[in-house]
Amino acid sequence: RFGEMEENVIYAIATMLDPRFKKVPFQSSQSIKSTKEKIVAECKDRNESRTSNTEMETINQLVKHDNELWKHFENKMKKMNKISNPTSMSCEYELKNESIFRILKRFKLNVTYLVNNNLECVIKHGKDRLTHDCRTDVVYRINCANCEACYIGQTKRHLNTRIKEHISDVRKCESNWSMVSKHRVNCGHEFNWSNVDVLHQETQLRKRLIAEMVFIKRHKLSINLQKDTENLPDIYDIVLTNM
Repeated sequence: RFGEMEENVIYAIATMLDPRFKKVPFQSSQSIKSTKEKIVAECKDRNESRTSNTEMETINQLVKHDNELWKHFENKMKKMNKISNPTSMSCEYELKNESIFRILKRFKLNVTYLVNNNLECVIKHGKDRLTHDCRTDVVYRINCANCEACYIGQTKRHLNTRIKEHISDVRKCESNWSMVSKHRVNCGHEFNWSNVDVLHQETQLRKRLIAEMVFIKRHKLSINLQKDTENLPDIYDIVLTNM
């Protein structure tokens, strides 16, 4: 009974696509082949039509975007024209002249006059600079007044506070003396407390400690202990020796 219906394209394709039947009802292998070819051709046509529709949608979107872009550009140009054609201007007060003012007014230009010498030039609100001994977060160097030795340290507090601690350290028990106190007592020397050098200023502790170790390495006559630089990577030795 299906033999005559094989020639009907719609029935043949519907039967082939039906998972219950597929190729079973077909009596001719030629009909099966032609039906498959028609299905493939139909799929290709549909894909091509979809592609073309998508392309048209893309083109329409681009055109729409292009139009919006040009509108945006025109608005920008209008704003720039407004800026390039100012409605006001300023000049120094010494150049004030009524005749010039009237001429500019014809071109719809409002003139404002500026005064150079005002109170701001006289009154300043800046902070006073800190004195040398009031600086904080520094790496410092204390030089011996009797030889070329020096001591390098770092502190977060005010420099004068740390220097006072160095001066009074000699009053402690001998076993608790710092290297500065040992140099003062053992060598009978005194340090130049009033002229302490600030070598570096850094708020971050880690960076400040590295700076301290670098300066200790650079000063061959420093009286700092060897352990003061033991955390400095060896790579710095190559750099410091070439400085």
